[in-house]
Amino acid sequence: MKERTKKICGTIIAIIVAIVSITTLFSFITGYNSIPEIFARSNNSPTATPSVTITARPQHSPDETPDHAEPINSPTATPSVKITSHDSTNIVRMHILVSGTFQNMPEGHDLWVVVRVDGLYFPHKVATINYNAGTWSHDVQIGQENEDRNDFTLIAVMADESAQDTFQKWLEKMNTPAQYDLEQLPAGITQSVPITVTRK
Repeated sequence: MKERTKKICGTIIAIIVAIVSITTLFSFITGYNSIPEIFARSNNSPTATPSVTITARPQHSPDETPDHAEPINSPTATPSVKITSHDSTNIVRMHILVSGTFQNMPEGHDLWVVVRVDGLYFPHKVATINYNAGTWSHDVQIGQENEDRNDFTLIAVMADESAQDTFQKWLEKMNTPAQYDLEQLPAGITQSVPITVTRK
């Protein structure tokens, strides 16, 4: 009887030692103190499962300007030229000073004033240009002495090199046997709103 009891006790001790050894080895390998702790940590610990949050970069439509966008230096990049000295209610003499403003004149362009009468164009190269202020002025002859026409149209023109060449060739042949009529404005210009004045 005693022998049997000893065997049972020895078996129990061996089992306990085995369990302790297995638990110790398991703890060493996994870092958990016991198998039940695995379930406790997985259910209760907020850091049991790593998570990554991905935030998408805000997208802007083609017409939407981001808050950090740089301001545009010029309100408009479109070339423009205006006559400010006269309007269509003016009655003028044969010689008048025409003036106006301009913006964003491209490189290689220049300003001209064109007088239109009976469907023909008479260009005048602008003599005075203030590039810093964006203003211009020029003395213009409206018709001839004893002119029987009353209405003349003034047009300010911003002309590229090709258009300037057309105007210059016309001026060179004016009052010569090779003179010809300039019946239309050339391509390569930006023009003002036409102003029709009445000559005394």
